[in-house]
Amino acid sequence: MNKIIFHITTLLISFLAQAQFTPGQLKELTQEQAMAFSKEIANNAKMPLEFVEAKENTKGNYYVVNYGGGDKKLKVIFNVFYKGEYKALEIKGEKTYKFIKFLELI
Repeated sequence: MNKIIFHITTLLISFLAQAQFTPGQLKELTQEQAMAFSKEIANNAKMPLEFVEAKENTKGNYYVVNYGGGDKKLKVIFNVFYKGEYKALEIKGEKTYKFIKFLELI
């Protein structure tokens, strides 16, 4: 278990050291930026991973990008919210993605 935590922490630190995104930017991403960010995470994995699918859950509040390679899988999870939304005035807002976490499944 400690090895897994160590590898995930090392991957995250190395990723943030060379990332195009700052931690503050990860709170408000467009869909294209969310895809680019998830691709950066996949490219920093120890073994090559290929894009499998990206989809929102049925309620529309999570966006999950899946990568796979061999028997290894990676899920990058974003929270979906509408920036500027005001339900009382029926203002929809702009669809925005916030990075939550990534899961490396072996």
